[in-house]
Amino acid sequence: MKIRLTTISFAAFILIVVVLANTGLVYKVFPFITVIPGQDKTGHFALMGSMAFLANLSLHGRWFECCTVRLYLGSLIVLTCVVVEESSQVFMATRAFDPGDLAADLLGILILGNIGGRMGQKQSR
Repeated sequence: MKIRLTTISFAAFILIVVVLANTGLVYKVFPFITVIPGQDKTGHFALMGSMAFLANLSLHGRWFECCTVRLYLGSLIVLTCVVVEESSQVFMATRAFDPGDLAADLLGILILGNIGGRMGQKQSR
């Protein structure tokens, strides 16, 4: 039960970060970001990867198979949200769509989401 609350809280935090980014305030609220190597891409990888990790852990590593590829449900949910959010930036004056951001998101989801999925499966046994 605690992991679900953590997952929901982290999702709420990410929503706040997205709102701050959309309003151009993210660097004012989180000034430490400017000292992180790779700032933007590192943040995308860490935030979306962590979200997929927590989602898969919360869902006990639930997965399904598509074209002989195992897809974790939590990762798919996070990926869908990420693609919608990143694509919406095309229509915002304060944001710019960056394929590199999407690639960093995807890499984080694949790597950290896979770890969360495997750990979730072990916990449910």
